[in-house]
Amino acid sequence: PKRPGVLRVICASRNLTTSQCWEAFVVCEGQEGNGKAAGSFNGEVREFLKRLVADEPHQSSIVAGVREALSRTTFDLPRPMQDDAAFLWQWHGGQGLHRHLPTHGRRALVISPFVRKSFLEDILNRFDQAIVVSTQRELDAIADNVFMTRVCGAKNRVYVVSPVDTDDGGTAMDLHAKVMVFEDANGAKTLLGSANASNSAWKGRNCEALVRFAPGVSIDHFCDRFIFSD
Repeated sequence: PKRPGVLRVICASRNLTTSQCWEAFVVCEGQEGNGKAAGSFNGEVREFLKRLVADEPHQSSIVAGVREALSRTTFDLPRPMQDDAAFLWQWHGGQGLHRHLPTHGRRALVISPFVRKSFLEDILNRFDQAIVVSTQRELDAIADNVFMTRVCGAKNRVYVVSPVDTDDGGTAMDLHAKVMVFEDANGAKTLLGSANASNSAWKGRNCEALVRFAPGVSIDHFCDRFIFSD
């Protein structure tokens, strides 16, 4: 008998290059069945694929096949995704991802190679504490000393990712990962995907996609494993 198909959805910060940057991704794997499989995760991935090819005069049979397979696939989600798993996306001119940000909370972890003052200011206004992980270049580009004093002051923390030199004269482990973790009284939610810490990435200008999941990764666990002091 024919074996059921396996469908894997990978949402990543990584581009399709041989870059040696620090990246992040989340993988959801499921098995294709005979009947329709319910689930908002499946539906949102299908809608994203539909919009992706909506302007093409000749519709891709491959995309159509993947969308059909998604409608019959039941995903076996890993433990960090078992409380909540949602595929979120925005298209230029449509509703932005910004509406999925918590209105308030206890702590926020923002990991992004590109940061903008307007986005960080919004995060500071929503959360009691913010932990920012970015690059020195981007942080230096925020030419507002008063604002940066606020970002680095009180309970907030800022960490800089420094790339390392490789044997061939290049660099590796520069930051390209985009991860955000938001904590409130109900626990934590992790958002991972293509969106940088900018209004263009969250307010409907860029085409972006990410996965929100819970219980996700706690901020303390991330800091313990990935942040080191010189």
